[in-house]
Amino acid sequence: MIASLPDQVAAMLCRIRGVHLSDEDALDRDKRLVRDLHFDQIDLMSLALEVEDRFGVRIGDEELLSLVTVGDLRALLFDKCFDVSAGASFTPPGTAGAALRVAPAPADPLSCVSMERG
Repeated sequence: MIASLPDQVAAMLCRIRGVHLSDEDALDRDKRLVRDLHFDQIDLMSLALEVEDRFGVRIGDEELLSLVTVGDLRALLFDKCFDVSAGASFTPPGTAGAALRVAPAPADPLSCVSMERG
């Protein structure tokens, strides 16, 4: 059985902070990463790497710095993993039936092809 997104986020946070973080705090969407959970810059970078490994999505520096609460992290991951505007679903890597998020095809498939005349 695949764990829910909140459970996966909590597991990542607990793995990064180790014994310094309880499961209850990691599941509380209102907990602030820096102030309440005592994440420092190295922890945040570890979080970004863990997200990329686990979910296959990249959190940019600006996005990482904008994260304040556990809820913010969940919302960002939900937006990145389930991008309905692209028209494709996402299943985390390593799970059965994994799918990749793909960009929508252009309306005219030849619009990106350059043709030279000789």
